Amino acid sequence: AFFQQRCGAASASREQLRQELSLEVNRPVVLFASKLLARKRCMDLVGAYLELAARSRSAPASRRLPYLLIVGEGEERTQIEARLRQANQEDCDGVRIIGFRNQSELPRSYDLCDVFVLPSVQEPWGLVVNEAMNAGRAIVVSDQVGCQPDLVLHGSNGQVFPAENVTALADAIERVLADDVVCRKMGERSQERIQ
Repeated sequence: AFFQQRCGAASASREQLRQELSLEVNRPVVLFASKLLARKRCMDLVGAYLELAARSRSAPASRRLPYLLIVGEGEERTQIEARLRQANQEDCDGVRIIGFRNQSELPRSYDLCDVFVLPSVQEPWGLVVNEAMNAGRAIVVSDQVGCQPDLVLHGSNGQVFPAENVTALADAIERVLADDVVCRKMGERSQERIQ
């Protein structure tokens, strides 16, 4: 109830947050919100994003490269930033690392995104998935996220991919974002399921 209420209220300031982060209106947003620890595999998500960026160079102009919004702090932040510095700068322009946000601030990020991604390994549950589902968002998780069998139905409210498979993660994000209507429907199913 807390997250549904806060995410509903956050929609009123969505464009303000979009402007604060310098996000174009017509590009989707992929969100990672968790501690930047090795087992959370944010580095895999960065790799998948760079793969999507490479694919977008040969894709039709109508296929928009999403933004990647990373919310969190932790020991892997310096490695993630180093990986982005090594990549083609144009490919990294869509990445925003905004650091730690407390629980009361997270609904704004959930509201802003189109798809929430948790690529963890050895994840006992993954409570952030519950939170993102309460915002009515499509979900992409690895097959090692504990809540996956109960909450994420592959092809219905999101996608499940094999943990540590960066190409499969890129494919999963691409499938979710391929059609705006389908992505919205997945988000609606997430909210129905979590309800």
